[in-house]
Amino acid sequence: MLRTGMSIIAATAAGLLVFGTPLYAADVPAPLAQAGTRAEHDAAARAYDKEAATLRQKAASHQSDVKVYQSGGNPKLVAGQLARHCESLSKQYAAAATESEALAKLHRDLAANADK
Repeated sequence: MLRTGMSIIAATAAGLLVFGTPLYAADVPAPLAQAGTRAEHDAAARAYDKEAATLRQKAASHQSDVKVYQSGGNPKLVAGQLARHCESLSKQYAAAATESEALAKLHRDLAANADK
């Protein structure tokens, strides 16, 4: 379990290089690496859940843009490029959301075993 958790954390850290500073940084009371109490893990899980919801909204927004660009109104070459761009972003945001959900679950699991 710990090995899987560390892999997820490493993957998320790599994802931050692409997406920048996490949106939830101000919501987490202690550095995630130092979370040890049930309350800290619960706070981290809530922060990751919030981040996942934001990322899912961004994925849906970009997926909506794909449909707009594919429906016409722009020169075909430009519309195709824009649609591919938005499709790529939508997939990346969805993947990042999945990673955030996995980290939220990991912190909920850690919270269940903390303070024992």
